[in-house]
Amino acid sequence: MSWIIVVAALGQIASMWVGVGIGRHWPSRAALRRYDALVLSEIDRQLEARARKILDEGSHRG
Repeated sequence: MSWIIVVAALGQIASMWVGVGIGRHWPSRAALRRYDALVLSEIDRQLEARARKILDEGSHRG
């Protein structure tokens, strides 16, 4: 599931390049870092939710 988020983020970056015209304005490093942080925080959130779910299922069984 997290690979979908990575692909979506790459799509956003690609569309940003196409939107402003490749060769005229490349995305700034700060913009790329913001996208990276967004993707990583979403992946982290999903992993935490998955871990919480697994722990909850384990506590109900035990």
